[in-house]
Amino acid sequence: MNNSKWVVKTAPLGISLVTLAAGLFWCNTGRSDNFAVVPAEYANTTAPGNGEIGEAINGSSSGETLQYVIPASYLTGLSGQSLTGLGFRLNNNYAPNLPQIDYSEYNIQLSLFSGSSLSSTFADNVVDPLTVRSGAFSFVAGAFPTGAQPGSTTPNGFGDFISFQTPFDYASGNLLVTIRHSQPQLSDSGISYWSVDAYDSGFNPTIGHDDTATSGLTYWSDSPITEFTTAPLNLDGTVVPEPSTFVLGGAGLLGLLVFRRRKARD
Repeated sequence: MNNSKWVVKTAPLGISLVTLAAGLFWCNTGRSDNFAVVPAEYANTTAPGNGEIGEAINGSSSGETLQYVIPASYLTGLSGQSLTGLGFRLNNNYAPNLPQIDYSEYNIQLSLFSGSSLSSTFADNVVDPLTVRSGAFSFVAGAFPTGAQPGSTTPNGFGDFISFQTPFDYASGNLLVTIRHSQPQLSDSGISYWSVDAYDSGFNPTIGHDDTATSGLTYWSDSPITEFTTAPLNLDGTVVPEPSTFVLGGAGLLGLLVFRRRKARD
C-alpha cells in the first residue's frame, strides 16, 4: 500500500469524525447563544459566602411557594427575547447525586415587578402575570450535575431546564419569578435536604411553606442563581437540536459509512 492511497482513504474518516463530533457537541449542549445565567458574574463561580436556597426545588410536606426578583440590570442580554425555560444548579454544600424527583404540581409564573421591595402577600407583587408552566413535573435521575467540592468557588453544573409550556416575552424591567410546587418525592429516602446556589439580589425573596400559600415571610437575602434559555425545549427540558445539528451529524455519519464500505472492499 503506498502513502498516497493511505491518505486518500483516511482523510474522509478524519473529516467525518470532526463533522460528527461537531454535530454531537451542538446536539448535547444545544445552547450556543441561546442561554444566559443571571447574574452572569456567577456563571462559572459561586456567589460570595456560597449562598444557597432550598425552596426552588426542595421543600416541606405542604410544598413551597417562592417569589423572587431578578433585577433588570442582570437581564439586558435577554431583552426582546422569548424565554422558554429556566434551570438551577445544586449548591456545593448540599449536592447529593439525586434520584428522580417527582412533583404532583410544579407551577411557574413570570411577571414584571416595579416595587422597591417584596410584599409578604404574593398577589401584591405581580403585574400582568403569565403562568408559563403548570401541572406535574419530574427531574430524571442525575438531572443535576454534581462533583464540586464543599466550600469551593467552582460550582456544580446547571441541571436540566424546566421547560415552559408558554414562552414569556421579556422586554425590559425587573422580572418577578413565582414558583409553587408540591413536596418533592424521591425514590431514595436517605436524602433529606438539598439546595440550589443563590446570591444577594437586593430583593429579599418571599417564601411560603405551602404550594397554595397566599402570603409568606419575606426574609433572608438570597435569590436563586438562575439560568434562562430562549432555545426550543422538549417537554423533559432538553434542548431541541437546531437543523444544522442534523446536517453536521448526518454528514459525519454518511462519511463514516462510505469509509467503512470502501475499507470492506479493499
